[in-house]
Amino acid sequence: MNKLIFILILLITFPVLGGSWISSSNGKIPLNTIKSGWEANNDSLYLCAVSYKGGVYLGKIRPEFKACNFAYNGKELAEKEYFVLVGKFVWENITNNKVPKNTIALGLSRDKENLHACRGNFKKGVHIGYVSKNSKGCLVSFSGKAYYLKYYQILVDSKKLELKVKDIPNRLPVKIKVAEESKPKIASNNKIPKKLSKMVYEHNLVRKPFNLKALKWSSKLADYALTWANYLAKNNNCKMKHRPRSGKYKQKYGENLYWASAVMWSNGKREIAKKNSGYVVRSWASEVSDYNYRDNSCKRGKMCGHYTQIVWSTTTEVGCAMVVCGDKSQLWVCNYNPPGNYRGVKPY
Repeated sequence: MNKLIFILILLITFPVLGGSWISSSNGKIPLNTIKSGWEANNDSLYLCAVSYKGGVYLGKIRPEFKACNFAYNGKELAEKEYFVLVGKFVWENITNNKVPKNTIALGLSRDKENLHACRGNFKKGVHIGYVSKNSKGCLVSFSGKAYYLKYYQILVDSKKLELKVKDIPNRLPVKIKVAEESKPKIASNNKIPKKLSKMVYEHNLVRKPFNLKALKWSSKLADYALTWANYLAKNNNCKMKHRPRSGKYKQKYGENLYWASAVMWSNGKREIAKKNSGYVVRSWASEVSDYNYRDNSCKRGKMCGHYTQIVWSTTTEVGCAMVVCGDKSQLWVCNYNPPGNYRGVKPY
């Protein structure tokens, strides 16, 4: 069966919110199509649908692609024949990965699971993909791979919009009247600050030899770490000090601290020392040389707790922060959940 005919049959079973599916190919975009996302350089991205392996998958299209790019089985795939959704769109922020009741399914997986259009912040742009009721998040494609976004927006129905199209045309229109769309406010995607972009990677390099589950970044922990780092910068002369066991700043998670002085020049000038995530994590991980796994002990007078927290088997999340103080010294704080370093317990 011709792919375009097949996709017509499938898409016609799904209502379309205040708009229509327009067939196209080879990077062509229907007139006045409203952009649903954009690249880091602000190039427009549009919502598209393709027929693939017995399903209808949602993705993104721009003329330079020459195809509709979509996520499938961990990869980014491309189909030169596709449909573009043209019309009025309403996007809604999603939390806890719960698909709203007023969401219309615009796609269908090969397992006959409804797929909903979604978009989220990724690689300094806003990328388009799909989400299902049981998925881990909004599945988008980028540079040959597929990625799940935890925080995203989803295309929903609206009582303010009328269903004007009950059929799917199979030709390009001469002109389509559509509503203007302002640049949307997208929910945060747990983005890691540039200075800390390799923190998770460096932690997982240390964990990998022991076959430990890879850590994930947590913005909640990062905010928690930043609160304490700012406190130390303001109230403790930017010197290291762990959170207390009680009170307003009570410790709830595991914690690693790192401090570096400024670079001092003979003329009295101070500069911020060039430290990065890799340097900081490797500094903590170097404690392995003083750690004896067999009896779970550390050499006398040495410290091993930073290392053992990094490789603690039950820890799943990390969030970090770095502040530069008035004297150009710097303080790094990482928090871990669940915490590690329980007395008498080996890290893995």
